[in-house]
Amino acid sequence: MILLSIAWYKLVNGSEAILFLIPCVSGIVFLITGLLFYLVVTRRYLLAFYLFDESGKATASAVIRESTRVMDGQMGRAAAFALSFAPWILSCVFLFPIFYVYPYYQQAHAVFARQALNLAPRSIARNAEM
Repeated sequence: MILLSIAWYKLVNGSEAILFLIPCVSGIVFLITGLLFYLVVTRRYLLAFYLFDESGKATASAVIRESTRVMDGQMGRAAAFALSFAPWILSCVFLFPIFYVYPYYQQAHAVFARQALNLAPRSIARNAEM
């Protein structure tokens, strides 16, 4: 924070403005690109934990393949779901404590997983009723 204040002071005074703006803008671009890549890649394996818990005898590789297959048509929905919690997570810093938001997110995550599993036919047999 102190370094950012010093850089802002130099920017306001007109010295080395370009040396301040280029790293800031490129850092923001890389951050957004990395977050979007993370969001897309991890959504494929969203259901692996729930599938593994549901079918006690399946191997981890079978569960990961099944999660990838089930989430194939629902990646947009999963990404929108994850992005819908961005204001909640940001509010943890200023307004709500994390022990209020995290259980809410986990419960909503489980409901989303159940809906996604019910929408797609699966090759891993169910052991428990949904």
